[in-house]
Amino acid sequence: MINTLIKLGLSPHEANVYTAALQLGQTTALAISRKTGIKRTTVYDTLDALIARGLIELQLRGLKRYFAPTNPDQFDRLMSEQKKEYDQILPDMLALYRLNGSKSQTRLYEGFEGVKTVLEMTLREIRSGDPWYVIDDQHNWESKQELKWLEALVERRARKNIDFRIIFPDSERGRLNKKMEAAWNQKVRLIKRPIHTDITITPQRYIIHNFAPPITSIVLENSEIIETQKNLFLALWDSLEDAAAK
Repeated sequence: MINTLIKLGLSPHEANVYTAALQLGQTTALAISRKTGIKRTTVYDTLDALIARGLIELQLRGLKRYFAPTNPDQFDRLMSEQKKEYDQILPDMLALYRLNGSKSQTRLYEGFEGVKTVLEMTLREIRSGDPWYVIDDQHNWESKQELKWLEALVERRARKNIDFRIIFPDSERGRLNKKMEAAWNQKVRLIKRPIHTDITITPQRYIIHNFAPPITSIVLENSEIIETQKNLFLALWDSLEDAAAK
């Protein structure tokens, strides 16, 4: 248990003191010191840290201080808070990684799980106000598992304040997405030409998805390529706007 608590973010002293408190119930710093072999002054400091985390509560009985563990489900709250903090700093860490890493990288992902990995990574990294441009190839998601995941991805993406634009073939699915622009926080244009490959453009990467077997995703991380493809997308987007106006 102690090793697992350390993996969850407790220091070795915190893990040992918290485990002892679980075993002893309402107890004193002296009893915890005797059980763990940790100096009493260190136990007091560790208990203060655990109280601050919400894992231990202080109980006063007269002039004597007792300590008791709170419900272990407090770890759910702590891990949720850590996940939020991680999500907040992830874009900055990735920006530093790309700044100090290779100027250009190409990666290949295979299968549906590869597609999920790429799109989940893209969703995590996108920042408020960023562009996310897509040309959709009208792929039919036949698997219920695939469709359920895609719907959840769209819902999470719609909650982000980003410039999401997508070009569909002029079809039933494309027209449905056009109707759902406001609900799904997206802008849609339709093109009267067939599309056979998905393309995704974000500030971080240029992605080509091929959904014909074998399913593959090719990811390019190169600022010049990304900027060029973004400009080409916007030129196509504007031409479809002109065509719609006519």
